[in-house]
Amino acid sequence: MENKEKAGVFWNILGSSVYAITGMLIGVIVIGLQGEYEGGLFLLAFSTLGQQLYIVSNFGQRPVMITDTAHKHSFGDYLNFRKISFIAAVVAGFIYSLFFAGSLYIIIIWMLMIIYKALDGLADAYESEFQRQLRLDITGKSILIRTLISVSVFIAALLLSKNLLISAVSFVLSLLLVVYIVDIKGLKKINTVNYKVDKLSLKPIFDKSKWLFLSSFLDMYVFSASKYSVSNLLGYEVNAYYSLIFIPTSIINLMANFIIRPTLTRLSILYDKNNIKEFVKLVIKIMIGIILLTALAVVAGYFLGMPILSIVLGYDIKEMLKLRFAFIILLIGGGFYAILNLLYYVLVIFEKRREIFITYIISSIIAFLLSDRVTLKFGINGAAILYALLMCITALMFGMFCIVAILKKSKKV
Repeated sequence: MENKEKAGVFWNILGSSVYAITGMLIGVIVIGLQGEYEGGLFLLAFSTLGQQLYIVSNFGQRPVMITDTAHKHSFGDYLNFRKISFIAAVVAGFIYSLFFAGSLYIIIIWMLMIIYKALDGLADAYESEFQRQLRLDITGKSILIRTLISVSVFIAALLLSKNLLISAVSFVLSLLLVVYIVDIKGLKKINTVNYKVDKLSLKPIFDKSKWLFLSSFLDMYVFSASKYSVSNLLGYEVNAYYSLIFIPTSIINLMANFIIRPTLTRLSILYDKNNIKEFVKLVIKIMIGIILLTALAVVAGYFLGMPILSIVLGYDIKEMLKLRFAFIILLIGGGFYAILNLLYYVLVIFEKRREIFITYIISSIIAFLLSDRVTLKFGINGAAILYALLMCITALMFGMFCIVAILKKSKKV
């Protein structure tokens, strides 16, 4: 059993890492092959708008589903709900595209990426069930296979056709085929899966998921607010540059999660045993690790970031050096984002969902009020400062709620 669990963790880390890294780097390939305009268009559609709609399709289901070990709801119930959230994501994306895309070509590109990400959210229902059936290894393999195949097909289509539209269609169709073969057909091989649907299950599943969904949706809006403003106000070409220098912030968070996630079970055990002193010590150790990782990224980014990007993309080093300030600020913001994710998990352990939601509401209002103004006045540098500021404010609010929760818990012990 121990080897099986290790295999599950290995494949899940591998699949999740490849998914995250390819998601960040695929835009670089589009920019290199199609230029800044289509690269910026693709990055907005895929990693910003599409990711926002992925959250609608996913609807905060994974934590609810994988912890339903008593099988209060069948896989059929969860899948039925996920089909509805999938349709909601596509419809919401279509309405948004009609109002804000500006041309038929952009609408089609946006919608294809929205459908791709919404399919990701639907596939997550199958992968969550694999995990609930104690086959985390299949979950990881599924993520790995569908990511590698769909991305490979997309890149091959782009190289051959030199056409973003044809490549985007290939992207969606290849994902659909892989989901059918790996997830849908693969899950049917597990005999213990219950496909029966109880129509009355929709409301309780919605009630269990709604706060996680709303928090995740607002989190993604706060995280992406500066990217929306850059794209809307400064154009797709500028968004291409901004998205490129934004990539390392996500890598910091990805690396930080390798530190955070393995300790979550230990943190939960310490909390259940009321060992608050060791709980706080472990949180502080992780936070110090994130700070050191961020500091290393900032130093390396200052000296190596722009030269490496200029070599990879073939851009003039003098032009890239103009982005150094924004790049460093984004790296610092990435550190704050990793810290707020740690504190988010602490609040989840303390069952402070309301406090999480309140924090994201406040951060979203600040983002909405300031994003366009700051970006319009200060350009890319302003967008970067705004991102770092939003991450810092959110982390501070989470930290405040964590301190209050820890003090209350300490008094009860």
